[in-house]
Amino acid sequence: MLSESTGSIKAFYSDLNDSDPVSSEKCLQFVDHLLALLTVSYYLCRDCGENQRLLVENTPELFSRVLVECLELSPTTIQLPSSTNSASVTPSDLEVEIRHRHKLDILRYSACELLALMSAEASGREGLLASPGPARLLSSIALCLSDALGLPKTSVQRSLADGLRKPKKPPLPVSTVGSSFAIQTVAAIARVLENLTSSPHFLSMVRSSDCFEGLQDVVEAAVAVPSSASASTSTTAAPAMCLSLLLDCLSFACHDIGLRRRLVSKPNFVLNLANCLVRHAPLIADDNHVALVGSLCRTLHNCLTGENAAVPTQPELEALLSGVGIVLDQPSRGPVILAVVIVLLGKIMPLCSHAQVSSPPPPPPPPPPPP
Repeated sequence: MLSESTGSIKAFYSDLNDSDPVSSEKCLQFVDHLLALLTVSYYLCRDCGENQRLLVENTPELFSRVLVECLELSPTTIQLPSSTNSASVTPSDLEVEIRHRHKLDILRYSACELLALMSAEASGREGLLASPGPARLLSSIALCLSDALGLPKTSVQRSLADGLRKPKKPPLPVSTVGSSFAIQTVAAIARVLENLTSSPHFLSMVRSSDCFEGLQDVVEAAVAVPSSASASTSTTAAPAMCLSLLLDCLSFACHDIGLRRRLVSKPNFVLNLANCLVRHAPLIADDNHVALVGSLCRTLHNCLTGENAAVPTQPELEALLSGVGIVLDQPSRGPVILAVVIVLLGKIMPLCSHAQVSSPPPPPPPPPPPP
């Protein structure tokens, strides 16, 4: 059944042959087989640690191929089979599109739930780190999280989709907002990340340059403000302590000039971090949010320091000053967080002075009208 299910994923990846197209019903049957595999695996391992160990040892392809590829299956990255090849859109086309979107949403959610279950145990986490490895895993998680939140894809996430089938006709006018499984998928991914960051082995591996792009994509998706109505309403898409640990790993990469250049070159990355600081600063009465605010400040400081440092725009400077001001206004701030924020403020203030000097003076007021 495992080989049949992995074959079903390849059926989504390969280009359709117009002379002999794969029928929609057959593709739906493939997805049903894969859903059955994930469901059976989940219930076998939910209450039995021995079954989890056997699954990791005897079916490594479940981690290295099936689960991560399920995370990458999305209506925005693959061509959905259609019941017709005509250029005009018919009600039948819309019905087929809706059915496939619903099935793929369930498939990704089921894969995330199984990943969350398996990564809760040390054997499952080690299996994921062995194959597919942290770099591929983070990139797949970032792609799935961005799609569930309705965020635009990054260049790395688009490169993952380059290996999938490219649409041969324009997408049908089916709304991508409002999936009933989007919030559940985000919650399951949050548990996966929380489980992974509890492993010192994962945190040491993710600091390598090979994992940098995937790590940044995950952080970027977690702190960005969702644009879709189906997205979660929480301040971030990951638990505070989990996101703090991921940010510390990303901040560590800033010591490399090349990695820092790639970090600050992403559009709106500094702005998203600064806005995340604004949202979480009022919550520092909680220890987990103290850690998150400290990690945000350190990452922002490293982005603004050294060669090839980021040059903040006016909206970024305003968001940075607003976040620092909110932290300083909190009566529950401690000496550690106060020291970190003051260091960040010391990096921001010269940039504000430079922006004021560099900006042209306002035009003089018009002369008063003659009497």
